[in-house]
Amino acid sequence: MTYKKKLIEVALPLEEINKACVHEKSVPRRGHPATMHLWWARRPLAAARAIIFASLVDDPSNYMQGKKAEKERSRLFKLISQLVKWENTSNDKLLGKAIDQIKQSNNNIPPLLDPFCGGGTIPLEGQRLGLKIYAQDLNPIPVIIAKSLIDLPTKYSGRPASNPIAKKENIGNWNHLNGLIADIKKYGSQINDEAKEILNKYYPESPNKETIVAWIWARSIKCPNPICNKDTPLIKSFWLSTKEKKPIWINYKVEKGELIFWIERKKGKPSDNVVTRNGAKCLHCNSHIDFKHVRNEASKGRMNQKLIGIVTDAVRSRNYIPGDKIQESIALKVPDVPNIDMDLPEKALGFRIQNYGMKKFRDLFTKRQLLVLYTISDLILKKRDQILIDSNNDEEYADAVITYLSFARDKLCDWSSSICSWIPRIEGVRPTFPRPAISMSWDFVEINPFSNSIGNFLNHLNWVGEGLKNLPKKCKKGTVVQGDARVSLPDGQFIISTDPPYYDNIGYADLSDFFYVWLRLTLKKAYPNIFSTLLTPKAQELIANPFRCEGSRDKANKFFLEGLRDSFKLISSRADKNYPITIYYAFKQIENEEEKTHSTGWEAMLEGLLSSNLKIVGTWPIRTERVGRARDFSSNALASSIVIVCRPRSETASISTRRELIKNLKKELPPALKNLQEAGIAPVDMAQSAIGPGMAVFSRYSKVLEADGTPMSVRTALQIINQELDSFLTEQESDMDRETRFCVAWYKQFGWKEGPFGDANTLATAKGTAVNALDTAEVVYAKAGKVRLLKRSELDDDWDPTTDKKLTVWECVQHLIKRLDQEGEDSAAKIIRKIGGLAESVKELTYRLYSMCEKKGWTEDGVAYNSLISSWQSISDKAQHYDKVSEETKKRLKDKTQKKLNDL
Repeated sequence: MTYKKKLIEVALPLEEINKACVHEKSVPRRGHPATMHLWWARRPLAAARAIIFASLVDDPSNYMQGKKAEKERSRLFKLISQLVKWENTSNDKLLGKAIDQIKQSNNNIPPLLDPFCGGGTIPLEGQRLGLKIYAQDLNPIPVIIAKSLIDLPTKYSGRPASNPIAKKENIGNWNHLNGLIADIKKYGSQINDEAKEILNKYYPESPNKETIVAWIWARSIKCPNPICNKDTPLIKSFWLSTKEKKPIWINYKVEKGELIFWIERKKGKPSDNVVTRNGAKCLHCNSHIDFKHVRNEASKGRMNQKLIGIVTDAVRSRNYIPGDKIQESIALKVPDVPNIDMDLPEKALGFRIQNYGMKKFRDLFTKRQLLVLYTISDLILKKRDQILIDSNNDEEYADAVITYLSFARDKLCDWSSSICSWIPRIEGVRPTFPRPAISMSWDFVEINPFSNSIGNFLNHLNWVGEGLKNLPKKCKKGTVVQGDARVSLPDGQFIISTDPPYYDNIGYADLSDFFYVWLRLTLKKAYPNIFSTLLTPKAQELIANPFRCEGSRDKANKFFLEGLRDSFKLISSRADKNYPITIYYAFKQIENEEEKTHSTGWEAMLEGLLSSNLKIVGTWPIRTERVGRARDFSSNALASSIVIVCRPRSETASISTRRELIKNLKKELPPALKNLQEAGIAPVDMAQSAIGPGMAVFSRYSKVLEADGTPMSVRTALQIINQELDSFLTEQESDMDRETRFCVAWYKQFGWKEGPFGDANTLATAKGTAVNALDTAEVVYAKAGKVRLLKRSELDDDWDPTTDKKLTVWECVQHLIKRLDQEGEDSAAKIIRKIGGLAESVKELTYRLYSMCEKKGWTEDGVAYNSLISSWQSISDKAQHYDKVSEETKKRLKDKTQKKLNDL
């Protein structure tokens, strides 16, 4: 079949898109649609907007050649570069230009379908670009989120507010969603006031008459020492503030058999943590407490909680006082509430708390938290009756308003569980889900939802309202359905862009029950089909979860592979052949490089894709994830998603051989990998990014035959692609100076440790240098028959590459990392300016060194090399800025000198 190539199949302004994605993840989030309700692993709006636009617009090569095509492509790039900026999300003029451009390339544009809609980013951005939308998901939470983003807003845009106060005073104009927002805030404010009045006695003032914003609790158990046997708190951290000018922590002593806590406000540090990896200790007698005892006590219902601190609002700052028995007694005597008795899963991905006696969802909350969440839920339902009266009995509108009110309640829920913890660095609260898991929190925070601080209910209402403001103003209706993409999709032909599940990365269904049990309380009558079950559907969830497959990883893998294959076959049948299919995937490719084992996640996804008669025609690493922590290096938390662009494979596709595949990979992969490096792809993403151009070669054939005539597996193809990546990085190293090549080889064998002089001498000779030359170049330390690489901490703080007698790529990399770590990007930029043409080699070596660290499991160094490349673009921009300033300064001095000469 012949078709016009779309822009995404030829080129993208990748650097500008990735800059916009990073910026969007770092800007203050108020007003971002994603903040209306939590969903894990959302893609940036910028990424989805760019991918959809480039999938619809024709590449200029369809009707132009040479420089004319390049010029037109450049114009489209500039449009995308503006379109993806967070500041332009609601720029109607710019969006109008983008929609006009799409119309110029297409007649009768079909709807866009996202079969795994998740947090709703892709359908939302399709709607923003003028498309009719169909969104589907099996999980009720994504379904209701998508309805709130692309379905309900189209019904109520321009509708006046219904609440009597707004009607009477005719507050504001009712453009866009202003009326709906006004109703959400007014009815929500009434719920807040009513709940506060009902629960006032359970939220007292502090002893010093200041408003309490949070209580800090510690779980406690009986000491196993029979002589002691006292209830002892299990405290992970005593810190309240680690700010340099404001160190505050909780101190304690044992007095007459009782624990006494008080607040320290002076330089120093608190006692060691009570809970460590090796267990805990009793604060009364210092006896060791192993986790087996803790789990045993907790599973028998003998884990308690003790109030150790109170946070209050003082003038322009936090104030802290120790917990007292009156406050503790009030919280512990709160009455029980009904209806939250659903069981937690016995075992599930991302759950770590069942062994500590937490068996039901109610166990994730304190009694007071349960009471406030239940009370607000009850008031939301009662408020629906009032909304009905005010809106002339418009049931659909009343249901829409309580949907958004329920979102605000869910946001409060995220901030109101006993999994929440205190962050001393910012004197704030870490909510339940800083990451997609529910892990044990030994000392936890309980916020006051009616204060004017820290996650209060009114604040969450405002976040929901602000999110609505940035939804598309003029758009076509969106349709959202609940369904299983393996067995059913809407009839018709669609543009398809989707973000399918990532093997076993996140247990969405089990995690989303945290919100589902509360949403069902308020929305089951409004959406009876969506909330028909007690918990979210589990058996059909497309995930490789051994816990649902008799504990078998092989069965879990088979379930995922077959499900993904069925989904892709159905997707392929619904895809309009005039448009490419785009699929986001973010899963770490290599699990163990030394053993050459590869991610079954990628393997299963690609098997499903290729078995559906699809071929890969393009891949783009898009910076979609927030990373930076050391744990990201060794986990599946990547910096980018790989966007895979697919077309149907021709029925007449040829058969190839292993030899021909490798020959074509050696020809086509290096320039593609070089482009990825030049685009600044983070080293942690390079293995994933290499899959795209590699599998594009593999997937163009109907099959690739091994020497014995059997078809090559996807796993084998992935291994070959990774070998070619390693060869590419090694070959780049061969062009570097001999001292650098010695350092790389020594680093690979010894890391930063010492090795025998004889080995160093032999290696140096092989690389065309000598140990004394390496010592002179200040890259090694040689003494007493031992040799080692100089550590970054030993490098000269005043090093200047322009005065270095023997400048090497190795030391440039290490000095850059040191400057970046200790002094920031500005200092690193000054080095980049001075090393000039060597910068490209420095960048290439950094990729090579990261690859080594990943294979060796050297986490700390891997993070350092990855951070350098991740910051490379920003450092380079600063370096160019300094060069520009320097040139302008030289020009001013020249002009000033010339003026003086002219005056003479």
